[in-house]
This record gives sequence, structure tokens and C-alpha cells, in this order.
Amino acid sequence: GLFVYRRDGHRKLLLESCNRQAQNLTGIELKTSKGKEFQALWPAAVDTGLMDSFLSVLETTKPFVIDDLEYADENISGSYRVTAFSLPQDRLAVIFEDITEYKRRKEELDKSELKYNFLFERIKHGVVYQSHDGRIISANPAAEKILGLSLDQMRGKTSMDPEWNVITPGGEDLDGSEHPSMVALRTGAAVNDFIMGVFHPKEKMHRWIKVT
Repeated sequence: GLFVYRRDGHRKLLLESCNRQAQNLTGIELKTSKGKEFQALWPAAVDTGLMDSFLSVLETTKPFVIDDLEYADENISGSYRVTAFSLPQDRLAVIFEDITEYKRRKEELDKSELKYNFLFERIKHGVVYQSHDGRIISANPAAEKILGLSLDQMRGKTSMDPEWNVITPGGEDLDGSEHPSMVALRTGAAVNDFIMGVFHPKEKMHRWIKVT
């Protein structure tokens, strides 16, 4: 929503205009609120420091942005992104954006990611992430232990790398294109409980693993 204020005197900001989005967002109707002071329209703004910030924009002509303003009065409540910049004739434009839902979803995502990262680091199963072309981009500590390689040693490798030295249960070499991850990437279908032997460079022997 866009509001335009006009300065009247040293510390008075009077509402000059606002667009339909601003009216829908805040409930402020231009026909009944035009000419009203900023403090009257935003009674809880005294504690936010917005008035001083807006007056500073008019004095310095430097834009002001606050990405996460918590605001609540009898009409609205939530989190908002506020941008203010000066206009000619001692006027101020204020863009008011409701980010309450975005912030809620981000907080939920952050919590989910923290939980996931905890499980990723602590789980006893080896987990390896590969990009669309099969290159390893991440692996958890369990995978490092099982495969005998650090993440730095694995990162960028693909299943086509001959150093994996992978064999089938029958002792035959397994072509990189037939590794379960490559089959899943190629077909889009899940590959479950695939048994293969991977050479463990520290133990100097093949270690048998079941891959999903």
C-alpha cells in the first residue's frame, strides 16, 4: 500500500493521499482520513520511532527502510515492511507491506530446517545429496564413516568416478550409470534396498551397503 504525507510545520505529517491497496490493508479510508495527522492515524507508532525516521527522510532526502516492523493498534496487527522516500514540495511517500504470513511461514521453515539439520547430522544412516547431474554436494558424518571419505573428498564426485570401485553381490564391476542414485535421477523412480559393495579406502576392502 502507498501513502503520501505532506509536512505541515516542523513535526506534523498530514495524510494527502493513499491508494486502494493501502486502504484495503489498513482500513484507512482516504475520504474520511485525508488531512489527518500521522499520529492520529497510527496511534501506536509513537513507540516505534517511525515519526522521527520519516521526518529525517524529509530533512536528508535519504530513503528509510525497515524490513520487519511489529505494529499493533485497534485496527491492524502484524509484521510489516516499511519504505519511505521524499517527494517534491515537502511530501513523503510511504510504502507499507504486510509480511505477517511470509514471516510465519519463514519461521516454520526455519524450525523445520533446524530439526532436519539435527537429524541429518545425528542419524546413523549415511545420507548423500547429489545434484541433478549426479555430483555430490553434501553428505552427513555417517556417510563419511561408511564410505571412508570426508565430505571434501566426496564433494564434486559422481557415480561415474572409477575410484568408487563398486561391485555387485556377485563380484562383478557395477557401471556408474547403474548406481542407484543415477538410476533414480535418470528415471525419476525410487530405487529401494539396492545392495552393492563400495571400496573403503581406509579399510582397504569392499564394504557392503544397502542403498535407497
